[in-house]
Amino acid sequence: MEERNEELEMSADTELKKETEIQTSENSEKASADSEPEKKERPAANFGLLLLAGVYLLYTGYKLCANVLKGEEGASWGFFIAGAAFLIIGAGMLFVAAKTAKQRSDAKKAAAAEEEKEDPVEPVQEPKRMTIAERAKLAGNVAEKEAQEAQNSDTEEENDKDEDQE
Repeated sequence: MEERNEELEMSADTELKKETEIQTSENSEKASADSEPEKKERPAANFGLLLLAGVYLLYTGYKLCANVLKGEEGASWGFFIAGAAFLIIGAGMLFVAAKTAKQRSDAKKAAAAEEEKEDPVEPVQEPKRMTIAERAKLAGNVAEKEAQEAQNSDTEEENDKDEDQE
């Protein structure tokens, strides 16, 4: 009897391990699918930060170089080299910011052109202006139609009454 219980426990343990492995593999597949990077548009904040950082580095590099060239006290050629590096990095940042802005602008224009191809905008037609004579004629036509409809309905009612009497 004890051997039978041990066998059942062992088979239950192996089945539990198999289920755990299956769940773990499914969860890892879901996690890997969820973690795949999606191509997202960079927020405008990146462009602004890049622009501001580039301007700040240009300003700092200019001040460092200017202090060395003016011969101010405490300025050394090491500061001049650092200032030149800041100028180069700042100019690079501004170039990248301008390039990014142009790419975004081109992408928006392309998207707008693509959208316009899919759903062309029809020109808006202004309503036709009617003269007083045209309005009077239209009103007369409406009155005639109403009179005809009333006459037709009266005729139909008379026909229905005649059929009912027969």
